[in-house]
Amino acid sequence: DLDSELLLLLGETSATLSTAEAVNAALQAQIDAAREKAVLPFWKVTRMGDQFDREFMNGGSDWNDQYELVSDGQTFHVLADDADIIADNVQLAASQPIQFPDYLTNFAGCTLGTVMCCHVADRQDDAAGSCAAGEECVDADPISNTDICHSDMENAPVSNRVQRGLAVYDLDRDANNAEGSVNCHGFAWGENVDYAGNLLFDVAFKKSLMDKGYVKNVPGAPMCGCIEQMPVVEYADCTDITSVTETYTVSADAGGLLSVDMSSAVTYGSCG
Repeated sequence: DLDSELLLLLGETSATLSTAEAVNAALQAQIDAAREKAVLPFWKVTRMGDQFDREFMNGGSDWNDQYELVSDGQTFHVLADDADIIADNVQLAASQPIQFPDYLTNFAGCTLGTVMCCHVADRQDDAAGSCAAGEECVDADPISNTDICHSDMENAPVSNRVQRGLAVYDLDRDANNAEGSVNCHGFAWGENVDYAGNLLFDVAFKKSLMDKGYVKNVPGAPMCGCIEQMPVVEYADCTDITSVTETYTVSADAGGLLSVDMSSAVTYGSCG
């Protein structure tokens, strides 16, 4: 019968399950394997290694420290060149799951299922901050969208390299926010836990770094991390996933055995 033929094509045999149950189990195993195979390891986002990824998320690395520089009519440290692999991965972030890097300290134990990035500098000329064409952007600011209340350094001792401390931000002598210009952007994955890595890519690498050139961290805090490790702020922009469609394609090899591949269609939107 059809179930028996499917079981043979799937390369499975079972002495304890009925034929229909065995087919369902075999198909589910193929689907699970397809999902696992489809996930893009997070290290492939930058291909720079775990140490680079860790330093980047803390506000370090060349991508955070270098700024567009104009000299003798030439522009150096253009982000689109320095970090061109991010542009290459934008389509991948819309078509397959990306691993969430909970092996990095910044993203270990996100019990609230929420991540935030806060940036204090602008490294490229794109009208999203004070970095302007033909100028050195060493002291350029992002467009400020929030006020920082305080940062508890005890919440992120690995990132800030101190065991404890508290930074409280108030007004300076001119009644301006003491922290200067800060732009914060976060996300919560909710039911889309399998695509938390995609949200991290979209917020930290695409929207903040590549689209706007935002870099560097609030002193005493990670640049990006679980909300539990980040400063307490008044507001943050928010990105979520508005839809995910997963497509499973069944194909046969030269020997007639069936296999399953998965692709995704991920759509992002604003949640505030």
